[in-house]
Amino acid sequence: MRCYGQWLQMILIVLCMANIVHPASCFPSPSDEGSRPPTVLSLPVDSTRFTKYFIKNEERFEFFLNPEYATPTSNFTGQESSVRLQGEMSSFVKSGWSYYELVRFHKDGRLYTIIAYNYPGEFDDPYLNVQLNSHSANGELLDALVLDTRYCFEDVEGFSEYTIDKKGIVSITSYVGYYWDADNLDAGTVAKPVHQLFRFSRYRIDNGYFKLLTKEEYPVSFINKESTD
Repeated sequence: MRCYGQWLQMILIVLCMANIVHPASCFPSPSDEGSRPPTVLSLPVDSTRFTKYFIKNEERFEFFLNPEYATPTSNFTGQESSVRLQGEMSSFVKSGWSYYELVRFHKDGRLYTIIAYNYPGEFDDPYLNVQLNSHSANGELLDALVLDTRYCFEDVEGFSEYTIDKKGIVSITSYVGYYWDADNLDAGTVAKPVHQLFRFSRYRIDNGYFKLLTKEEYPVSFINKESTD
């Protein structure tokens, strides 16, 4: 039986090289290798569900996808890269960047996915985005909303917490913390800075598009303090 399988594979390769059959019949598609069934959930959902998907490099204050969940990935297409991102920090993705699908859900007959990916931020420091996507009936990207950008740049660390309720209201609460005291640089860094609220945004999922309802920003202090949490 093993010999039969080997001979059949050789015949397919010869037919492929002779252009008698399509190459896809001879070789497995890379997208099929290591594929996994999508994780489907029902609303509501919040950011605590996804903390296991990323890790923090404490030495360099960088965020990465957890290697355990970083494969298989897909690549952004040209069509996806043409859709301007809503939300904070990043306004675009580049075709060819890889991303990992965390979960998907359906609302009002339309498909939505939540994905995560690393991308180069300030001075090419790795930033980590968690992003909500909506899709058309043929699978194309309709709209994209950044739920969370986790980053560390110089003395600043930022991240967001978010919820999506059953009615499709997306609430995003963004925080920032400072490792260095701008008024006392000799004091050094703190291991766990106090995270200060600096932005709150709410969106409504409306037939595949994310409509901004409210956006509020708050003043923050550059004085670094140690968190007791």
